[in-house]
Amino acid sequence: MTKALLSTLNITASPISNLKDPVVLRQNKLITRLEEQREFARCELENEVFTVYREKLQTDEQGNKTKVKQVRKVRPWFYSLKGDYFFEVRYGNKALELAKSKFAISVGAKDQLLVVIDTVIDAVKAGELDAQLMDIKQHSQKK
Repeated sequence: MTKALLSTLNITASPISNLKDPVVLRQNKLITRLEEQREFARCELENEVFTVYREKLQTDEQGNKTKVKQVRKVRPWFYSLKGDYFFEVRYGNKALELAKSKFAISVGAKDQLLVVIDTVIDAVKAGELDAQLMDIKQHSQKK
């Protein structure tokens, strides 16, 4: 009886939904970190304290696991040198090479940080850093 019912349906092989394009995954990771840096820069401009939390499972004496929020240290990708600000786009702990032997963006004044970070986010979404993202990942896999 079930075969007669199933035969009326359009049965097909299930598409693999777990696999995603590795470039898109790396873009999303970089965009998340860039948005975090944007919030860090905004807090710097407004003299606010910037804190990021991560959830960690902690086991108590009875063996019960609970989620606990812990402060996660975030290092800025921007720095000041002789009064001018510079911004590095980082993936993991490495700065991406944006042009031949050039790893930083000259921002100028501190208040331009948000504009620069927004531009970099748009560039990542447009796929302008895909080659660098693939290159840095290949270097880490060779080791």
